Order: sequence, then structure tokens, then C-alpha cells
Amino acid sequence: RLPLLAGSQEQDGFSARDRRGLDGSVMAPQAQTDRMAALISVYEKSVEQMLQHENQRERMTSLIFLASAAIMTGLSAVDFNTHYWFFGLFLVYFGWFGRNFSLKHYERSVYHISVITMVLEQIDHQNKASHPQDMGIVELMGQVGEKHRAGEFIYAEGRRGRSDLIASMSKRRLHMFWAWMNTSIMVSGLALTGYMLFYHPSVQKLLG
Repeated sequence: RLPLLAGSQEQDGFSARDRRGLDGSVMAPQAQTDRMAALISVYEKSVEQMLQHENQRERMTSLIFLASAAIMTGLSAVDFNTHYWFFGLFLVYFGWFGRNFSLKHYERSVYHISVITMVLEQIDHQNKASHPQDMGIVELMGQVGEKHRAGEFIYAEGRRGRSDLIASMSKRRLHMFWAWMNTSIMVSGLALTGYMLFYHPSVQKLLG
């Protein structure tokens, strides 16, 4: 469940105060409970699906690197015999596939993050009726994000610190590192294929 939401509920589930929907209509206590349960369910499922996309991207990238390493090891064992030039094309394909696979999972993760944010906004809206003085979850996350991008952080016992490294790294997108890892495989495959084709006996014969 959501630990951040615990303070927004009373013993009977929600405050006895009237709560209103987005259209301004008064919601009955049971309707409030059912709506909150539905929002939390959507939140939990979206978080689970987002994590699945991240895990699948990591596993696929690992498999691609293992397969690429096996091809490179095999080619080096035969001293990059030019008759096996076509194995370089496998590296090109692995790199191309891995890059697109990684970016697709990034796109799905962004979708689920958007759903999560909108659900949290709805939860905040419903909680504000009984706890108007409390900071909303989305507002809290926004403030933490701003401080993080500025390099500020909080560690043990509430002490605060600042790091230029954190501020700098926060501007870089992790999904691009995943994409460039796969791009490096594709570029290596192209270079290796070109090298082996150039020194292939038939090509050398044509070049005279």
C-alpha cells in the first residue's frame, strides 16, 4: 500500500466531512472509499508495470551484450578470419534491436509515470477536503525534484547537503545511456564487418 496516504484516512476510512468530486458534487462516504480504493489500485498496478518495463530493458540489454561478447570472442579465436564477415552483421542487428527495444520500454515507462502522476493528483484532490493544510503528494514530489536538480539532498537525521555532481548528473537522462550502449554494439558491428569485407580475398583480388 501507499505509506504516504496513511495520514489521509481516519478510523472509518475517511473524514466525516463532505468531500466533493471534480464536478463539485458531494460524494457519499462509501463512494469516497470506493473511489480511493480504485485510485490506489490503479497506482499500484501502474508502478508494477513501470518496474516490469525497466526490468525487461535491463535483462534484454544484458542478453544482447552477452551474445555480442560471444560473437567477438569467437571471431577473435579465428583471428577475425574474413570468411566469417557476416557475423559482424549479427552485431549490427543486435545493436539496432537493443537500442529500439530500450527506447520502447522507456516510452512505456514514461506513459506509466504519467498515469501515476495523474492518479496522485486525484488522490491529493480527494484528501484536501479533510486535510486542506497538508501538502499534496504531487506538490511534495515536485519540491523534492527541484531541490534534487539543484544538487540539494537530505541524509541521516535530517541533515542537508549539496553536491554539484548531483546537480550535473540530474540533467542527464538515464535512458540515453542505455541507448548508447546498444548503439556502440551496432557501430562495432559495422566497423568489424567493413574491416573483414575489405580484407576478404575476393575483395582484395578486385582491388588488384
